[in-house]
Amino acid sequence: AAYEFPTISPDATMVAYAHGGHLWIRDLDHEMPRQIDAEGVHFLFWAPQSDYVAYLVEDTMPMIPVVENWVKEFR
Repeated sequence: AAYEFPTISPDATMVAYAHGGHLWIRDLDHEMPRQIDAEGVHFLFWAPQSDYVAYLVEDTMPMIPVVENWVKEFR
């Protein structure tokens, strides 16, 4: 399967993308991406400071801190 919704962070240090139904974030300085515990990822967005990634899932927009791995949902 192809990578979906690849999105470069505003500070141009990371890329976030969907692959296999999950969210992946890769520091452009490193070869290995990090898989984030998120499913049903659609339409990725970066926060202006590159510290959060958000995506659409049905009627919610979870925001995930890039450094930590927890999800905060906004309705």
